[in-house]
Amino acid sequence: MPPAAIRTIRDQIFWQYAKLIAKSAGLEGQRGFQMSRFVQLRDGKIIWSSTIREWVHEHEKADECIYCGIKGPLTTEHILPRSCGGPDIPDNAIRACRSCNSGKGGQEII
Repeated sequence: MPPAAIRTIRDQIFWQYAKLIAKSAGLEGQRGFQMSRFVQLRDGKIIWSSTIREWVHEHEKADECIYCGIKGPLTTEHILPRSCGGPDIPDNAIRACRSCNSGKGGQEII
């Protein structure tokens, strides 16, 4: 149940976004963090980012390529390529099919 501050449909949407931000940050259920993100979203201080959309896509459709949506064997795609100094950490990785991954080469996707 959302807090009393959530009064409109727009507020409800921002509250859900704030919950996703908290979950993606590993802070799921921490109402103070969620409320601060809700207020920042509502006030336009932060926006619904592509990073969060990618995270949601990866978790809702874990067996699909993040780029083309094909189902099948996926590879680890580094957002900032390792060849360009990108770290080999989960925050720098998404799941992509071999074709999309190799088609990007050493280019950044940011």
